[in-house]
Amino acid sequence: MGDGFDISGRDIVVESCSAHDCSYGGGYKLWRDSVTLINCVGYNNPTNLELDFDNATDKGVKARLINCTFWESTSGSNIFVEQSTRGSKLEMFNCILAGSNNTGLTFGDTDSANCYTGDYNLFHGYNSNRVISTSGPDFSLTQIQNGEWTAFSGQDAHSQVVFDASTLFMDTLGTNPNLHLVAGAIAIDNGTNLPDAPLFDFDGCPRNVGQIDIGAHEFDACGPVRIENEVSENSYSYNINQNYPNPFNPTTKISWQSPVGSWQTLKIYDVLGNEIATLVDEYKPAGNYEVSGNALNLSSGIYFYKLHAGNIEETKKMILIR
Repeated sequence: MGDGFDISGRDIVVESCSAHDCSYGGGYKLWRDSVTLINCVGYNNPTNLELDFDNATDKGVKARLINCTFWESTSGSNIFVEQSTRGSKLEMFNCILAGSNNTGLTFGDTDSANCYTGDYNLFHGYNSNRVISTSGPDFSLTQIQNGEWTAFSGQDAHSQVVFDASTLFMDTLGTNPNLHLVAGAIAIDNGTNLPDAPLFDFDGCPRNVGQIDIGAHEFDACGPVRIENEVSENSYSYNINQNYPNPFNPTTKISWQSPVGSWQTLKIYDVLGNEIATLVDEYKPAGNYEVSGNALNLSSGIYFYKLHAGNIEETKKMILIR
């Protein structure tokens, strides 16, 4: 396919989406008016995020990125900003730009000092000598680390760099990278708690509101997902499956496997963490279970379902589309 998400409009908010393996264009292509991306992931696209402009109206786009992760653009830049003279603006906080063989952040023919605002980001690039590219000088990882990019742009005073991606992500090999943070990653607890910072991460797991992580995934946010059988030395997988269908309208099914008996609850929450409904609240023996949910009275949007069984909790995201 071409562009993964082709978005224009006023005050559009895109949350917890993934764009990957597009054949051309951008994983996210934003043009005209104002778009906010929160907890979004892009990888293996020619350009992971492109700020374009509308020829018909001669307008650029104002984009705000919060806690997004972009990995390995295949031919272009992780983020490409085009035509600030037409009003294109980029705000970026708590984001990870990593893995690109070309550049991480490119400002085309724009004046980066006037069109960019950002901080508490994390930069990495396989082309470590050209991680940020402007219409003037380029900046390497070392120059960003030494504050030369901040002196030039006035931005990213608290942003940091990573020279080895294996110290940041779980697995970057192959076509389906695992972009969850590893223990000890510099992104952990190093974000900034913006007023509009997300309460949940890409996976629907609660974020540390006291000190948020950088990137789309909060480290170890969902806690343990395995339990031990006290009678046997064998360990058993504890699984909650993705709801099906997803997206859905208005009914969907949620299934899970519990290896031991316990009191179990299955609850639905909105993006603000408000409890919407309780689907299960009872003791269940070990086994496989499935329940149906009906969202007839809910509006379109992103919701989360959380299963609590014994000392285990797991949360997943679901999308209602009317």
